[in-house]
Amino acid sequence: MAISTICEHCGAGLSAPDSSLGSKVNCPTCDRKTRVLDSEGSKALLEKNERENERSEERKARLDLLTRLEKEEALRGGIESSVRNFQPRAGTRHGRLRQMGSLLLGLSWVVFLLLGLHAIFDFIQQLGLSHDGFDWGRLGGIALNVGITLIGFAMLRIAAEACFFIAESGDRQWDIRALLLDLLEEQSRQGEN
Repeated sequence: MAISTICEHCGAGLSAPDSSLGSKVNCPTCDRKTRVLDSEGSKALLEKNERENERSEERKARLDLLTRLEKEEALRGGIESSVRNFQPRAGTRHGRLRQMGSLLLGLSWVVFLLLGLHAIFDFIQQLGLSHDGFDWGRLGGIALNVGITLIGFAMLRIAAEACFFIAESGDRQWDIRALLLDLLEEQSRQGEN
C-alpha cells in the first residue's frame, strides 16, 4: 500500500510506500529530501502553506496599494488626501525644538533692536557732539555697529529657521509612519468586508 503525501519544499504531491512513513525520500518534482507524512501531517503542512501564501498575497496587496497611492499622489497633491480621516500630528514630537526656535527668533529681534538702537544713538551722538563738522572717522564705527547688528540678526534667524525645519522634518517622518499604519488598518478593514 502507498501513502499519499506532499513535499515540504515545493508542495507537490507524491506517493511513498507504507514502510517509509516518517523517513525522508527524494521528491520527484524538486529532487530534494522530504519527510513522508501521514494524512494529518499532510493537512497541517497544507494549512501552513496556505497561511504563508495568504500572508505573501496580503503583503503584495499592501505594496500594490502603496504604489497606486504614490501614483495618485502626484495628481491630487498629497498622500494625506488618500486616507479619509488622516490628521497630521504636527507639533506633537518636537515641541522643545520648536520652543528653542521661537526663543532664538525672539532673541534675534531683541538683538536687532538693541544693536540697531545703539547704532542710531551713536550716530545721533556723533551729530550732536561735533560743532565744527561731522567726523567721518566715527562713521566707520557706526558702520561696524550696523554690520554686527545685521550679522547677529541673520545668524540667530538662521538658527531659529533651522530648528523649525528640523522639527517639521521630524514631525513629517512621524506623520508618514502614522499614515502608513492608517493605510494598513484601512486595507485590513477592506479585506474583512
